[in-house]
Amino acid sequence: MSTDLFDRRLSLFLNVADLFGTVRTGGSSLNPYNPSVSESTTESRYISFGLTWRIGRTEMEAQQTHGKKESKKKRMSNK
Repeated sequence: MSTDLFDRRLSLFLNVADLFGTVRTGGSSLNPYNPSVSESTTESRYISFGLTWRIGRTEMEAQQTHGKKESKKKRMSNK
């Protein structure tokens, strides 16, 4: 989950995986000479939170500004 705030200057994100430790894997072998059953769990629980603060203009803003200047130059030269 993520969100942008303050005109995309601040981005926040939150990731959560297997919070309650319920992920289990298992299997069985039906070999008549050596039958086996196995089950395992991994410690994959985590919570991750982060933020990004952008300083200056973003690339998209710079491209939009550059594009506006170029169109203005074209309009001026067509007159």
